[in-house]
Amino acid sequence: LRSAMETPSPVQTLTLGDVEYAVALAPVRDYSGKPIGVSVTALDRSSFTASLEAARNWSVLIGLAVLVVALGAALLLSRSVTRPIHAMTAVMGELKDGNTAVTIPGRGRGDEIGDMAEAVEVFRRGTIEAERLRNEQESLKKRSEAERSAAMVRLADEFERSAGGVVEAVAKAAGEMEQA
Repeated sequence: LRSAMETPSPVQTLTLGDVEYAVALAPVRDYSGKPIGVSVTALDRSSFTASLEAARNWSVLIGLAVLVVALGAALLLSRSVTRPIHAMTAVMGELKDGNTAVTIPGRGRGDEIGDMAEAVEVFRRGTIEAERLRNEQESLKKRSEAERSAAMVRLADEFERSAGGVVEAVAKAAGEMEQA
């Protein structure tokens, strides 16, 4: 009390029975400023403590609910990204193995996955075109070899006829020479 006659005390917690009180002591002064007593202010904290505890419980529940919703949203978002990428990876493996009859998943989407799918589709079309050109080149090569072989046969036949004609002429000349 002596200390409270000089300066106000800090707010302290005092428990009486099962009830908590917030207690503050302050000096009471007369008109000259001389302390003449102490004012004791006590406030029942039980409703404040109950409200604080309820607010803490609600905060924890709301925090847990937000965490569950955020994890669910993250899982859905993750699946909406990873599934198409895994599917596209499988298709790219098929393309690598030479299967160009695959369907590219994710085409027509307006996001980065759609852009990736369009790029893989360009790759697939390029692979098909390269295969077509390779087959066409192989066909041209075979046709060229067949034409060259036929030309060689024609040339050999022509040479044989020509040589046969020369041999025949030489034989005829030799026969004429022999008669002469």
